Amino acid sequence: MFRIFIFLAAACAAQLHAQEPPPLTVDRDSAVQRALYGNRGLLAARYSIQRASARTIDAGAWSNPSLNLSGASDFAFSNEGEYTWSVGLEQRFPVTDRLRRLRNIASLEVQLAELEIRDAERLLAYEVEQIFDRVAFIDTELTLYQEQIDLNQKFAAFLQKKIDRAEASTLDRGQIKVSMAALKQKVFQLERQRFGQLVHLRELLGLELDQGIEIQPDAADAQPHTLPEFRQAQLDGHPAYQLRQQLADIANEHTALAQAERWQDIAVEVFYENGLANNAIQDPLTNNVYVGAEREQFIGIGLSIPLPLHSQNRGEVISRRARERQLQAEAGALGFRLQNEAAEMREEYAEVDEQIADYDTAVMNQATDNLRQLEDAYAIGQIDLTTVFRAQERLLELRLDRALLETERQDLLTQWRYITASNVTAMAVEEEVGDE
Repeated sequence: MFRIFIFLAAACAAQLHAQEPPPLTVDRDSAVQRALYGNRGLLAARYSIQRASARTIDAGAWSNPSLNLSGASDFAFSNEGEYTWSVGLEQRFPVTDRLRRLRNIASLEVQLAELEIRDAERLLAYEVEQIFDRVAFIDTELTLYQEQIDLNQKFAAFLQKKIDRAEASTLDRGQIKVSMAALKQKVFQLERQRFGQLVHLRELLGLELDQGIEIQPDAADAQPHTLPEFRQAQLDGHPAYQLRQQLADIANEHTALAQAERWQDIAVEVFYENGLANNAIQDPLTNNVYVGAEREQFIGIGLSIPLPLHSQNRGEVISRRARERQLQAEAGALGFRLQNEAAEMREEYAEVDEQIADYDTAVMNQATDNLRQLEDAYAIGQIDLTTVFRAQERLLELRLDRALLETERQDLLTQWRYITASNVTAMAVEEEVGDE
């Protein structure tokens, strides 16, 4: 019975394993592109473009005509049988460019929605690239810590031989064990951090929960020593700056609309009136005049012209102009901030790049030469192997410090690409969204 249970459990595990999709391998560029197309929050946000486009259908259309019906009778007064009724069709006509301004605003709001999506793509690409930077550093740390663990294991074996010959104390071996245990705990912590970063990346890419994901390391290309300058002319292509400019353009149209709304639409009515009234009637045969009922019919035209005597919408015009100036100032402030941040990142990047070069020359090369000399001295019996192990351990620590500088430089490069909006392709992503 126990064997049958083991067989069924193994079969179920094999079936579940067979149903797991293979892990998805992505590099930095492919992950950004996949996030731009697959991120679920971004897919939902793209419906704003469809909403704005739908509002352009009726924007600037004439108001609907009115069907006017009226009737009157004298039954409550003299009750002489007089009555009248009329039916008319009334249409309002704008006397300003109000409708054109409304069409312009609707069109600009579509462009605004598209720019909002482009800026959201920039933020999303930055978040994805940050994960790649963190994972790359974690992988470097894991490699160096594993090398330290291997070195400590060799050192522990060497100490054991010396202890067996009564040439070393067991306290030294205990210190090595404590150091190895601390290193292993650090490795476990880094592996948990790496797993958490991959979970976040899977969410950003819009992948299913059971979809595994693996990161392909960046190509070992030489990083640039300097970053290009971010000039004023490049602001025109920056999504965040374009967004502010678009808001200022919309505010300008709203100002013109407020000015146009000082004159309300005129109303023109064409009506037909029919009724029965008691009038003086002259008999054509006798020329006698008497009072009698006579049917009357009229076709008329009515005109209604609102006069801007009390309210000229001046407060709204002033408010709109202030809003327009505010948005233009905000666009200028944003452009100033982006250029300053890009210049700051550029200077910091150059300083870190120079620091890495100095570190390689003054520290890493010297430490490597010292280790080589110690190894040669040990080969001829001048020093103990313990000194060699300590030098190797110190070199690994220096390599970890250098990896921190590399990570800082890569982080500055990623921030600079985000600030200058060069982390998103020039072509905006267009995602077809079906109608509900």
